[in-house]
This record gives sequence, structure tokens and C-alpha cells, in this order.
Amino acid sequence: MWVWVWVYLTDENSGSPRMVLFQYERTRGGYHPVEFLGDTFEGYLTCDGYQAYHSLPEKITVTGCMVHARRRFDEALTTLKKDFTKEQLKETIAYQAMERIGMLYKIEEMLRGKSPEEKYTGVRSNQNRF
Repeated sequence: MWVWVWVYLTDENSGSPRMVLFQYERTRGGYHPVEFLGDTFEGYLTCDGYQAYHSLPEKITVTGCMVHARRRFDEALTTLKKDFTKEQLKETIAYQAMERIGMLYKIEEMLRGKSPEEKYTGVRSNQNRF
């Protein structure tokens, strides 16, 4: 039997106490977060891109999970390494995507613990790297 884990959390910018809650369900249906969060929730749902989540109410903004996106590029690079030289790999979209994702991770680390205003300024100052 498959079990899906829904993880809900608050962050330092939510104005609420820090919390992480794990909810176990027998399906991955998009109605689970709607039922859990209720009618008043307005915010972000970060997920793996499963199509069912894109039919949620408008006040729930669906965002993609970087780990899920990164995994696909990593899998592509693993396959390409069998037939490509290091120089050829550097020309692939998968390699370039992994480089950019790495830059995003570094920027996120630099901004950890900063206020929303400081994060905005930090992102703006790093945008020319891309």
C-alpha cells in the first residue's frame, strides 16, 4: 500500500510560530491540502508538479520543487556522461541548468535568516549572474 506524506510548515516570515506538520494520506489528490488548509488559507503550495495540483483554488499559488527539477537534469547528465567528453557536457542544457541551480542554492544560502526586504535586495543584486 502506498502512502503519501504532505508536509506543512511555517517560515520565519509567516508571523506564526515555527512549525512542521506531517500528514499521511492514502492518495496524492489535490483535495488533501485544500481540506487541511481550509477556506481561509492564501499562500504557496510547493510540490512535484503533479497535474492534479494545478486545479487548486486561485488563492493557493502552486510552485515547483527545485529538488524535483534538479533530479531530472542530474539524471540526464548521468546518462550523457557515458557518451560525452567533459567539454561536450558543458555545452548541454542539462549541465547549464545544473550550474544555474547551483547558483540559486548559493544565493539562497547567503539570504538565509535575512528579512524579506534584505532578501529582495540580495536577489536583485545577484540577478546579473544569470
